[in-house]
Amino acid sequence: MNVADVRTRFAFNRWANHRLLETAARVSAADFTRDLHASFGSLRGTLVHILWGEKRWLRRWLDDSVIPDAVPEDFPDVASIEAAWTSLEREQQAFVAGLTDDALAAPRTVREHVYPLGDLVQHLLNHSTYHRGQVALLMRLLGQTPTATDYRLFLTEVPPVTTSTFIAGAALAAIAALPAAAPAQGSSPCASPEHRQFDFWLGDWDVVDSAGAPQGRNTVTREQNGCAIQEHWTGADGSTGTSLNTYLSAEKRWHQTWIDGQGGVLLLDGTFKDGAMVLEGRSAGPRGGVVINRIAWTPLDASRVRQIWTASRDEGKTWTTVFDGIYKRRGG
Repeated sequence: MNVADVRTRFAFNRWANHRLLETAARVSAADFTRDLHASFGSLRGTLVHILWGEKRWLRRWLDDSVIPDAVPEDFPDVASIEAAWTSLEREQQAFVAGLTDDALAAPRTVREHVYPLGDLVQHLLNHSTYHRGQVALLMRLLGQTPTATDYRLFLTEVPPVTTSTFIAGAALAAIAALPAAAPAQGSSPCASPEHRQFDFWLGDWDVVDSAGAPQGRNTVTREQNGCAIQEHWTGADGSTGTSLNTYLSAEKRWHQTWIDGQGGVLLLDGTFKDGAMVLEGRSAGPRGGVVINRIAWTPLDASRVRQIWTASRDEGKTWTTVFDGIYKRRGG
């Protein structure tokens, strides 16, 4: 199994999980938790088992940690499971985006046995597929017709998964969630006050650090009929990067996908609060483990924005400042 295979398989896994969740959302609250004497009792129990299996294996791959067993009662409905899965998928996307063929071949120890990481990835994906079959059976027992999740159907419905499409998966999902119908002339589907919360970042900027030393130039533009904000960064050292930012109305949050010229990827989510845009996300650390990244943009006045990037390697117990700088509007 190579990196391209892994990206395609994870894309299929995400597609199949959400198709089943769409069907599960049609059952009543009583049927959702009814004990059907399955391996994990109810429809809820089985869905939570799939979710938790994916979460548990990701934690093991990132930092060899072991998370507690799932508590199905923590998930009162399908919406709560889907919200947890969406958050997990962003972490999975960041993990897979950073994989190499060498990393997939590297040995990992599980219960005193050694396996290539790629084999463990296949194990996890097989696990989810197996239990999705149980979910389909439970749905039929509850009088519902489960949605087909055949791999061939996925290949027919979903465009081929490339490196760029997988890395930007969260951003593409955000764009897909935008209204599909063409807006009336002169209007925009993204004209709400919430969609304008990040407008203070628009413009052409010189960026300096807290000591005033030049760090680079950033041009931030509004794109896609006002539905996206795109960043175009050029560092003083010649480095480059871009981010796509959008407000997800249904989830009442902002999402950013950042990709740089060195293959770095950040998937961040958050809200505008207390006068600042604060976005946060998890990524794999360069030496293993999980890094929580938190970036805050605060408008100081019409011509200046402060950006602070902090990171934590111990689940938020302590934080290190990665960057603390000021955007100065060019010509301002």
